[in-house]
Amino acid sequence: MARSPASERLEAVLRSHVTRPRRRQALVVGALLDGAELVRGVSSGGEPVGEATVFEVGSITKVFTGVALASCADLGLVQLDEPLRRLLPPDARLPPGADAVTLAQLASHSSGLPRMPPGVPPLLLGERARKRARLLDVDDLFAALARTRLRDPPGRRYRYSNFGVSLLGHALARRAGAGWADLVQTLVCEPLGLVRTGVGVLPADASMPPGRSLVGRDVPPWDFPAFAPAGALRSTARDLLRFLGANLGDAPAETARRLTIAASPRFDPGGRLQVALGWHIVPLPGPLLAQVRSRGRSGPAMVWHNGLTGGFASFAGLVPDGRAAVVVLASRFRSVTGLGVRILRDLAG
Repeated sequence: MARSPASERLEAVLRSHVTRPRRRQALVVGALLDGAELVRGVSSGGEPVGEATVFEVGSITKVFTGVALASCADLGLVQLDEPLRRLLPPDARLPPGADAVTLAQLASHSSGLPRMPPGVPPLLLGERARKRARLLDVDDLFAALARTRLRDPPGRRYRYSNFGVSLLGHALARRAGAGWADLVQTLVCEPLGLVRTGVGVLPADASMPPGRSLVGRDVPPWDFPAFAPAGALRSTARDLLRFLGANLGDAPAETARRLTIAASPRFDPGGRLQVALGWHIVPLPGPLLAQVRSRGRSGPAMVWHNGLTGGFASFAGLVPDGRAAVVVLASRFRSVTGLGVRILRDLAG
């Protein structure tokens, strides 16, 4: 049987970009184009990796928390513009100005909250920083609000906040009467058939390469319950491609409606960036020379998020107009966003 032009293009593009991985690293890339799908995996140690290999996906988790918010809104459990204070424990105290912070602002990084709560380093890279974050539980996270100072009035400025998305996830869980991980499983993973996406224990038949630091040292798995809604998920190229395919329209009506809510812009900080419920939306970057020649004119919209943990890196992006999507997963603390964008540009550009 003859292969489709989309399949042939996927093969050519991935063959050109997925070659040898860096030392002590596993790399898996998956792509969709016009309904065709392909996954390629390579590993410096020669061990087999592919569509079912599990990786920490870091901040791509925020998109799942955003879809959970959209789903709760669609079910009537919350409203997108509902104030966070209504979902907090009765004894929680808010800092000045935070009474107006809404759920959608938390998801779109426009709440004014800092990147992390007071006393927690912005980046959890050193063992000391990880230990301090690991000691926090959900109650500690809510209590930290009282000691927090808003960096900007709500809704005024884009300020990326792991703290804000973590508060959002646990607040939704309180309203729904379930833990955050169970909420994501019920509202996002199960409807889409994402069987290897979750927190903690791996399925018996799943494998996960060891995470490595920037210089190639082994890094233990990340486990920060308080910040789980901002970065705790593990997943595979197969599951993430299924998720991106659903965002391209391959989903039942109810799920498609919720995904559309999650991917709709909620905050426009100016410039080329728009922020949805977890997703970031920018014009698909072209080659540098093409950008110069076009004098900054916009290309097709790219909907995307990336992730970094202590030992893993990830990228997930799609171009709805080009019917293309790309997932990049790597077992090393080194950004793979550039690789993901280049592959997506070659497919959809």
